[in-house]
Amino acid sequence: PMSASRITIFLLALALAACAAEKSPSVTNTTVTARDTTGAPFAYERMPLDTTHVPGTVIDSVFPMPEMIRRFRLGLPSLSALQRSEISQSGLVKRFVTALAASDKITLGQLVLSRAEFAFLYFPNSRDALVDNGLSPQRRWDQITLNSEKGIARALTRLGGKPLALESFACPTPPVKSGMMTLQDGCTLKLRLADGSGFSGPLFGSVIEYAGRFKFVSYTNDM
Repeated sequence: PMSASRITIFLLALALAACAAEKSPSVTNTTVTARDTTGAPFAYERMPLDTTHVPGTVIDSVFPMPEMIRRFRLGLPSLSALQRSEISQSGLVKRFVTALAASDKITLGQLVLSRAEFAFLYFPNSRDALVDNGLSPQRRWDQITLNSEKGIARALTRLGGKPLALESFACPTPPVKSGMMTLQDGCTLKLRLADGSGFSGPLFGSVIEYAGRFKFVSYTNDM
């Protein structure tokens, strides 16, 4: 027969196992979306971000890069060219300033990469797709769009809905060719407001050129 001390130890072990099971974390998806000054979310094509990853659970990075790209593209239209783009970098910047002055979020959304453009044009030509330790397309997309949403929210809060005159813009950093695309970083704008005040600095991140057409990769800025 089991002694009283062994029974006590056995019952204590069962209780500890039950507590551990109750505290076992679960994985859920949470959508992280920046909002404008009215509280409305920006209309970017975002997917839920996994903010509760538990070590040991399956994530995209266990798959080879071609498989991660295939999964990311599921349900997206196949593209071979940038959509609703501009034929020059200067034209893209001018259209951006006009949309910003009008707080035109529809146009601002059209001027930045869509999820499909990212999937078929940008990511396959990016460093992530060419190195062994590159981020998965989903994680890179989450990173880019989250920073973009924050950047355009700041730009709209400070400059949106105000008459803006583009005095100049400069991109002193040499463009970088990556596969079939060219990326231009480090562009800054000089704007003049109606009250005589001015703004000088970056309002967007990289500019992508693909087959002679231009769009913004993101609206990341340090305002």
